[in-house]
Amino acid sequence: MLETEGIDPKLEALISGRIILIGSSAQGLFDIRSTPLDDQIAGVTLHAEIIEQIVAGAFIKRPDWMRGLELLIVALTGLGLTLLNRAERPVVGAIGAIGLSGAAIGGGLAAFLHLGILFNPLMPVLTAVLVYLPGTTLGYFAKDRARRAIRRQFAWFLPPSIIAQIEANPDAALTPEGAERELSVIFVDMRGFSTVTEGMPPDRVVALVNTFLSAVAETLVDHGATIDKFMGDAVMAFWNAPIMRPDHAVAALLALDDLNDAAERANVALTAQGLPRVDLAIGLNTGPASVGLMGSRDRLNYTCIGDSVTLAARLEGLTRSYGVRNCVGPETAARCPDRLRAVELDLIAVKGFRRPVAVSTVLDRATPGLDDFASILSEARKAYASRDWAVAERAFDRLAGITLPLCNPRQLAQLYLARIAEFHRTPPPDGWAGEHIATAKR
Repeated sequence: MLETEGIDPKLEALISGRIILIGSSAQGLFDIRSTPLDDQIAGVTLHAEIIEQIVAGAFIKRPDWMRGLELLIVALTGLGLTLLNRAERPVVGAIGAIGLSGAAIGGGLAAFLHLGILFNPLMPVLTAVLVYLPGTTLGYFAKDRARRAIRRQFAWFLPPSIIAQIEANPDAALTPEGAERELSVIFVDMRGFSTVTEGMPPDRVVALVNTFLSAVAETLVDHGATIDKFMGDAVMAFWNAPIMRPDHAVAALLALDDLNDAAERANVALTAQGLPRVDLAIGLNTGPASVGLMGSRDRLNYTCIGDSVTLAARLEGLTRSYGVRNCVGPETAARCPDRLRAVELDLIAVKGFRRPVAVSTVLDRATPGLDDFASILSEARKAYASRDWAVAERAFDRLAGITLPLCNPRQLAQLYLARIAEFHRTPPPDGWAGEHIATAKR
């Protein structure tokens, strides 16, 4: 046998100054281990890596303050995502959750590779997921529930386009704490309802009311009005809330002709059912009002209140006295579009109001006889206000001979002639400028 004395120089040069470990890697010798990075690694390899770390002095550190830092990051992550969820912007929340998770993972990796510090990013990542997903889900269901509630409340009273705008920002649109806003308010009533329905069976009364008010309400909604409430044989609506529109008075005025058409369609349907025809009375006024969700804690309605609303109701009642379909307040009449004309009927001190207001009726400019009606009425009222009773009586006699659609000039003339007859017996007081005190509410 050939023997070699000493160490082979080549081998000595190769292993000199090094630690050599000899071990097995065969499965049957049971020295195969599992690690987080490899499920099968020889035990001798693990020993070698441990010795390498000792010799190099490169140890992974986990300072005693690291636990506190991790808890602080978890708290800040949860707080940040909670604030993002409150903003109700899911996409922004998702970006925030991904960004915070990525920052935790990237920070942990950088700390490990460059500083040898062990930071656990798992808890911040779990916090981001557990805060974002439930928060977004609950927020979605809450908004969906709010949308359904809005649709239930306004589905019959507003066009779909306006409902969609309310859903987008309900707090701004519905003004839960109330708001002062200029509104155009309308009252539409079934004239002569009590007389028409006297002795009628209840089911027939309901059929009459539903047929007539359905046609009226649909027309109002088509013109952008918000239906406030149904009051027996009348409906109240308004413009410029919940969604603001600068042309609310014009929109209300343009609805007048279509309301007349709706009443005619309803009467055709009523006649077909064997029910009597019903006439229409409209009061319309523009002015400031308080609008918002009002009522008891358990039952809220979106409505408006104020002197301008009360005046609109009073104007509706005055249509019977003047023999017209509509009575319009001064602020509304001043905004008549070109196709319409407001004819001033009277100066009224309405019950509950100190100052007299001008009452007008609005008709289409193409109405036959409108120019003569407006001219003679203006002449008659000037003589009436100046106490020239003889001239006023002659002018009102001429007014009574005019025929005008949707208006009864004879009834209006007789109203003034009756006042003049009374003034012959009891002259008006000093300072009187032609105003009349209306003592009735309706």
